[in-house]
Order: sequence, then C-alpha cells, then structure tokens
Amino acid sequence: NKALVRKKSSISKKKIILFSFGRQPLEEYRDYLKVVEELKGRYEVKYVILRSDHKWNQKELPKFLDLKMEAPPTEKIYEYLQVADIHLIPKSPTDSVVVSSTVFQCLGALTPIVVPNTKHFELLEKEIVKYNNRKELKEGIIKLIAVEDFRKDVLNSAEKYVNNNSSEKVAEMFIKLFRDI
Repeated sequence: NKALVRKKSSISKKKIILFSFGRQPLEEYRDYLKVVEELKGRYEVKYVILRSDHKWNQKELPKFLDLKMEAPPTEKIYEYLQVADIHLIPKSPTDSVVVSSTVFQCLGALTPIVVPNTKHFELLEKEIVKYNNRKELKEGIIKLIAVEDFRKDVLNSAEKYVNNNSSEKVAEMFIKLFRDI
C-alpha cells in the first residue's frame, strides 16, 4: 500500500516522486530532467535516480534531483517503486530487436511506468505510458498526476498483464505444450 509506505517514510502525500534506476547513458535522462524542471513550479516534485556509477557531477545537480549511488537488489528497487508515483525508464531509439528487461522486472510493482516510444516497449500498449517527444512526456506525467481515472486505467492494464503472464501461467502453458507433444 503506497499511502502506508509513504506515511512510514514521512513523505508528504502532496510530493510527487519520480524514479529511475540503471546505468543508461546520461543523455537519456535529458528530457526527464527538463520536464521535471518545468513541473517543479506546478507540483512539489522530487526525481530520485539510482545509479551504480559516478559519472554525474554531483556539485551541479538541480535541487529536485536526488541522485543515489548504489546498485541495490531487486527487493530494494521494489521498495523505491512502492514510494514512487511514477517510474521513468530512459531508453534511446534502436533498430535492433530488443526488449526492456527493466519494464518487465518492474511492471508488477504497479507504479505507473513512462517510457519513450522505442522498440524496447513495442510489446506493451495500455500497460505503460509512451511518449514521442518532450511535450508528450510532460503531458503524460501530468495526466498520471492529475487524472485519477487515467492512472487507474494504466495500473489496471499493468496488473492484468502481470496476472496473465505470471510465471505460474507461463509454466502451465509449457506443461500443456509438452503434454500435447
């Protein structure tokens, strides 16, 4: 329960927590940082980024950014996701055949995920919020913050996807397949 976790952590209900983790190239965060800069006048916002490297100049970080240098286990990442309002996953476009392990690893946390519209996420539609440019990114984040029905629809779609693709269901499909051979 997000409200309970935030209360235990003494985090205001009004504060909007955006969260990212990983070792993506720094330029992949550019749009997120610019949009958060624009949103900070409208919302009480904090952007938390977990990284396992020290490539950012910590003296030049904006005040809304909480950069943590750690490579936590999955359980700790899920704790961050439970507190966060929105999970931002940076990815550059590619022509390769790819899938984002991060989105599938984190979808079950049921924190809305916002991603660039790249091949990494082409298997998902309503389960995540995709954007094509900075304007759409900002609109998507604002909609997740301000429009409860939209947020619920995204989370319901994510939960349905997680349930339909659980390890138990996948195992059942393989067992059935092997029995049919």
